[in-house]
Amino acid sequence: MAEPQQDGGPLTVAEGLVRFDGRSWRRVQGTALPDFLRWVFNGQAVPHAVKSSYAYEDGLRSLPMAWTHPRYIAAEESHLAEEERLRLAFEAQAAIRKRRLDARKAVVREGNAASRARALRKAVKAEEAAEGTSAAADLREKAGRRRGVRRAIAYLSREHGVTATVGWSVADPCWAGGIPLVGISGAEKSTGMYGK
Repeated sequence: MAEPQQDGGPLTVAEGLVRFDGRSWRRVQGTALPDFLRWVFNGQAVPHAVKSSYAYEDGLRSLPMAWTHPRYIAAEESHLAEEERLRLAFEAQAAIRKRRLDARKAVVREGNAASRARALRKAVKAEEAAEGTSAAADLREKAGRRRGVRRAIAYLSREHGVTATVGWSVADPCWAGGIPLVGISGAEKSTGMYGK
């Protein structure tokens, strides 16, 4: 698009001639139409489909196709290649961070599973040792009357579908203060009154 000069000079290119400044395209102002046409015919200005952002100070619309020098096209391609390289490097670093985080989570999960297995083995051993004594029945009876035990058994039944009875074990606090709740299949992990 060309427009006449206000002082009556030659026509100038008003829109469509751009240069790349390293990050975005900018409109070239004040280029005489004869100069622009000479550049086009000499191959110094070629049409280009703009791929980067287009900066306009005065609010003119940005064109999807513009005229520019081939070196600006090469500069845009270099800029886009660098942006892509940075994006890929960022994504690779993010993937590495995610793999490391997942590995740490897996180690924690394995540690938790091992801890649960050790606690269950400990409870089973304690339950088996306690069941063999003649005082076990009396202790189960007394333990069953302790405050909150019936609520814990009801909680297990209602929330987890576990049929539980009162067992007896060492007074280790991780086993409900010495009252592990035992299901039909043997010692269960003590969930306590609050399912923890």
